[in-house]
Amino acid sequence: MRRTSAAEGLLQRRLWRLAGQAMAAAPVASAPRLYVDSLNSTIDQQSVRLSALNNRVPGPVLALEVVGAAVALGLLAMHISILGRGLVAMLVAALLVALLLLVTFDLDRPTRGLIKVPSTPLTEVRASMAPPPAASDH
Repeated sequence: MRRTSAAEGLLQRRLWRLAGQAMAAAPVASAPRLYVDSLNSTIDQQSVRLSALNNRVPGPVLALEVVGAAVALGLLAMHISILGRGLVAMLVAALLVALLLLVTFDLDRPTRGLIKVPSTPLTEVRASMAPPPAASDH
């Protein structure tokens, strides 16, 4: 991810250099201004995507969740042991807590684990860019 981000940074600087040259060559033309606006929006969206990739639940919060679940299950086990019945309820509660923890940890890591975030929207956008542009330079 770092290599890709660095390569994107180089590409962005080249695109900005081209935008500056286009603006210098035609300071009152609308096409260079539209290019600069769309380039700025594209780079802003890239920053948003990179921030989202780095936006993870901190490890201490996940550890607190596991400890809290263990304490809650321990208290439930103690309560059930005092009553002397309800082993099935205890096992069902433990299974539900374990599944909730699994889903929480898995959703926090969208590129690995059991739950995968589909890449279909990105693939469709890429495919839509394959045809040639509607206008030509003739």
